[in-house]
Amino acid sequence: MLMTVAVTAAIAGCGGSSHSSGEEVQLRRSDLAQVAHALISIRGPLADEVSVAKSVWPLIDRGLPVAPAGDAHAGGVAPRTPGRLTAAIRRRAAIRARTAAALAQRYRTLLRRVATVTLLAQQLPDVLVSNADELTGAGSAVSGLYALATGLLEHSWKEIQATLTAPRNEPRAALAFLRANVDTYIIAVYDSHFDLSVLGKMVRAGFERLGGAEAFGNALTQAQVSEIEHGYSPPAARLSPHPWEGLIKQTEAATSS
Repeated sequence: MLMTVAVTAAIAGCGGSSHSSGEEVQLRRSDLAQVAHALISIRGPLADEVSVAKSVWPLIDRGLPVAPAGDAHAGGVAPRTPGRLTAAIRRRAAIRARTAAALAQRYRTLLRRVATVTLLAQQLPDVLVSNADELTGAGSAVSGLYALATGLLEHSWKEIQATLTAPRNEPRAALAFLRANVDTYIIAVYDSHFDLSVLGKMVRAGFERLGGAEAFGNALTQAQVSEIEHGYSPPAARLSPHPWEGLIKQTEAATSS
């Protein structure tokens, strides 16, 4: 999977050659410190996206629901039927009406939350620092994985929102195409948050490999690394539960056919 390859490559990038010159090591320290401070600066906006994503996740982790047909509040009163069946029919009609209303409310909640999280994802910076292409060592690895995760996150939420809000008068083939592909984007949302959840570990590994607090001094402190490690960790950034096993199998089967 793309996620596994990206994380493996990124963690491997945290290391450095034992033959690196002092100037090279200092450059890697400077790059990592620059990236670390950028991670701290965007922690708030990212936490907002994660918070809303976690509220959306239980509504989509097994696939998108289908929009309720018609007015959810219609049919709350059963037609008049003579005889003793009238009361039973009315009870069943009332149950159906309550169920339809609950489903409609759940769908409206989903639409609002997806709209919010899509906007939040769009507002995240595409790159951590302006000179991302020039970074070296662990700073480059962390910056690269961040860009991969947030770029995929923004695109995936857009596609999920487009599927939810597609007009019903769209051509049937267009609607079928959106529905056939949306599961891939749901899994991509999970993978993106997974990638973000390992950034703290990567920063910690690079920090220690490059000499730790003594070597970095005021450029990057132990407290700052701990703040990043907490903010970009599995409890802080990862979604739960993992996408439904059946959803993953269904998507893999579709992409391999």
